[in-house]
Amino acid sequence: MPLFDAHMHSSHDPGFIPSPKGTYLTCASKPGDWKLLEKEKRKEFRIFAGLHPIEIPPDRNLLNLLLEQLSHLIRKHKSWGLGECGLDRRFYNKITRELQMVVLIKQFRMATKHKRPLSLHQVRAPGALAELLEKEKPDVPLIIHGFKEKYETAMRYIRQGAYLSLGPGSHWGNKDFLSMVKQLPREHLLLESDWPYARGDYTPLMENLYNQAALTLGIDRDALEELINRNGKVFKD
Repeated sequence: MPLFDAHMHSSHDPGFIPSPKGTYLTCASKPGDWKLLEKEKRKEFRIFAGLHPIEIPPDRNLLNLLLEQLSHLIRKHKSWGLGECGLDRRFYNKITRELQMVVLIKQFRMATKHKRPLSLHQVRAPGALAELLEKEKPDVPLIIHGFKEKYETAMRYIRQGAYLSLGPGSHWGNKDFLSMVKQLPREHLLLESDWPYARGDYTPLMENLYNQAALTLGIDRDALEELINRNGKVFKD
């Protein structure tokens, strides 16, 4: 069965060759990447375009221009999702929490207006993102990418209809993370590479990720592949 990859950046690895049987949700987080993915014709990719917190310019005129460009692209490309966008505490000293939230809300509303799925980023701001989802309630499919927070946070996201995408990394050796994964409702689970920002070659990386997840959940590898493809269907159709 082809592997489903819920989050990657193909525009950052021009030499990446997708499997013809795979499905890849590829995110463009800034204008340069938007332009690159407009040229992407391979049917294995489902494109998402958004404005990542680190790419938010402090100049409001430039910011408004970028959001207008993004809105134009979303209207133009009917199959595109919206993202990667979100909140990141690491950049609050340059891009304030308030500004990040304003920009994220605009993207929530853009996705809702055009009925497009969202791929969401958060670093060290799990509660703030949960609160924003609970307030705004974007009525579209949601992915929380690279999820490795506590079970209580997971359930706050899931109550808003979100899918939690788990990526590779040392956290698979953390007992608290493994305990959280075992408790997750399986119908809200996805797996991702975050390629090319993960160590190792792509194919063994994904094989290892799927094997780790199957072992943690105590299910057959084929059953896991079927589960992830079924869960991911809402994002690729």
